[in-house]
Amino acid sequence: MTCQAKERFSKDSIQQLIAAINQKYDMADSLHYEVQRSTTSQEGTVKDSWTFSYLSPSSIRIDYGKPSPRLIIITRNEIWEYLEEPNAAMRTDLSGSSQSEHAAAFSNVIMRVAIPGLKPGTFDQILSRKFKTSFEDPILTVHREKAPKFKLKIDTEREILLLTEIYNKDGQLEIKSSTSKHKEVAPGFWFPQQIKNTMKTDIGFVSSQVQLSNIAVNRPFPKKHFIFNKPNNLKLIEK
Repeated sequence: MTCQAKERFSKDSIQQLIAAINQKYDMADSLHYEVQRSTTSQEGTVKDSWTFSYLSPSSIRIDYGKPSPRLIIITRNEIWEYLEEPNAAMRTDLSGSSQSEHAAAFSNVIMRVAIPGLKPGTFDQILSRKFKTSFEDPILTVHREKAPKFKLKIDTEREILLLTEIYNKDGQLEIKSSTSKHKEVAPGFWFPQQIKNTMKTDIGFVSSQVQLSNIAVNRPFPKKHFIFNKPNNLKLIEK
């Protein structure tokens, strides 16, 4: 790699590149996609599916298909969690919550359907260590061979995080995530349609394959999309 390329991919420029990827998600007015996920561990394979809808700044709707039909809606003022069987719903009142309390509730909902590798997040901690770079236009590889090791692969042209590998100080893999089959869902916004993950857990390694479809960014939603329509004979639990 040329000296010019080395200067181009300094720690600061890599952080800026990752921030640019994150910004595409953060700046979206709305986001919608369908998920099919297969998760394998030593306990077997589990399949689940859901549809995710987001409207800025704080509305989320999650329609679960598998393992059982379920609906979650969160807005600035409330959270609804509904189970078709036994036709019961729990409502959490957020109208008097502080900004931090609402953020915590919002984060709790997001974590249930979090997909590692979809949105990069920050890598400030690992990038604070010494690392090497290599560049084969347009793919940038950022890696460290000494413990704790890590590797990132970034498509600098389309601004896509292709691969993440992070190891602990003992050289054991903590997480590996790869994205592929990217689709341009908005100008300059390339969204993965396939994500593969391997994570170390208390029960050993867990692997998942995720398929994303019907992806839409900045699409308008009907107002009623984020309003819970109570069915007849609903069993209501207030929290």
